[in-house]
Amino acid sequence: LMETGVTYRPSDYGAPYAITRQLIEEGRQHCFGAKPFDPGRPVYILQGGEDPDVPLTHSKRLIGFLTGGHTRLETIPDGEHRLSRPGDLERLFALVDEAVGVARR
Repeated sequence: LMETGVTYRPSDYGAPYAITRQLIEEGRQHCFGAKPFDPGRPVYILQGGEDPDVPLTHSKRLIGFLTGGHTRLETIPDGEHRLSRPGDLERLFALVDEAVGVARR
């Protein structure tokens, strides 16, 4: 990574996933640390309960940092990482519609 600026991680979902040095360096500028943060707008997280790549505990921990009453975590108990089944996508689109409606108020 330090020599070429990129490294590739295997992916169960297709081509290897590129992780760049720029991504890591920029990410350091956006860390919450352990301080509460009010995003000032709605944050909706739709999480698969059976996601092997992003454990539900990660989303719950993130919700714990966000303040201001704008956050919502919704879990699809049997959903996996991609949430690509028709019912999963319907729920995702419904949340997007809801978030856009809330943001317009």
